[in-house]
Amino acid sequence: MQSKKAIEMSFNWIFVIIVGGFILFLAIYMAGKFMKTGGTGIQTQTAFELVSLLNSFETGLASGKSQQLEFKKEAQIYLECDELSNKPFGKQTIKMSEKSFSGKISETGEEVPIRNLYIFSEEEISGNKFYIFPKPFFMPFKVSDLTIIYSKNYCFYKAPDEIKREIQDLNLGNIIFADNLKNCPGTRVCFESSVNCEIKVTGLCNECKDKYDHGKIEKDNREIYYFGNLIYAGIFSSNAVYECNLKRIMNRFKELSLIYIDKEKIIARKGCNANIEASLYGIMNIADALDSSASLELLYRGIENIELINKRIEEGCKLF
Repeated sequence: MQSKKAIEMSFNWIFVIIVGGFILFLAIYMAGKFMKTGGTGIQTQTAFELVSLLNSFETGLASGKSQQLEFKKEAQIYLECDELSNKPFGKQTIKMSEKSFSGKISETGEEVPIRNLYIFSEEEISGNKFYIFPKPFFMPFKVSDLTIIYSKNYCFYKAPDEIKREIQDLNLGNIIFADNLKNCPGTRVCFESSVNCEIKVTGLCNECKDKYDHGKIEKDNREIYYFGNLIYAGIFSSNAVYECNLKRIMNRFKELSLIYIDKEKIIARKGCNANIEASLYGIMNIADALDSSASLELLYRGIENIELINKRIEEGCKLF
């Protein structure tokens, strides 16, 4: 007990333990920070890769095809839409996270901006498998592709033959068709107004080949309106994403219309008289004033008129 050497050894060990503990704490802290940053980086990189895949649909490399995206662990995709930024086209952002095998959600990656695509989905979707498919959208010339993403199970109740055939041709997963509600599991999309479903589609086109060429979709206690392939966008996306992207598409339509008006002036020098300029300006004004999908029926009628005018123009002088 009186040995100075013994006291010195005891102090050295205490010093070593304190310093070693501090170094260990620092190492654990730095490792945690690195893992957190690394996890965020991985999720951001995954979001970039997803956007790259989606771009292949817009460029036509995967046109008319569906794609299944599968993750080993359950992933979450978060989608936001802003029609006011990046004028005149607006933008969307996408970010991702995933669940660990213990069930904890990882750190969400950084937002990845999307400026040239129109992605329709719920604002937050999760799962191990995601299904993606594009549908072209015309007004009456092609404006863009509508890119649909979903992961839930859907049951289409009494779907019309045209819609049933289009979905089956895409070979989409997680969608079944039924003529009996008792055998219709998942989110029910009903094409009959008298039944109680999560999503209800009503065709409003009485003078068309198919009454579902334009109509309305009731979901989440709200009505949204569509025409053409917007029917798929309305079914699979949230109301907020749908309305936001619709305004973005209208802005793109206006910019493309100006190009076609210039084209009409150019071909007029060759003796072509399309007489579409005034009608296009009229539709552009309707598109510019559109504040929700409720105004789409008036726009649809104007687009039909322009399409008829273009069809009557002699070959070689058609605008589109």
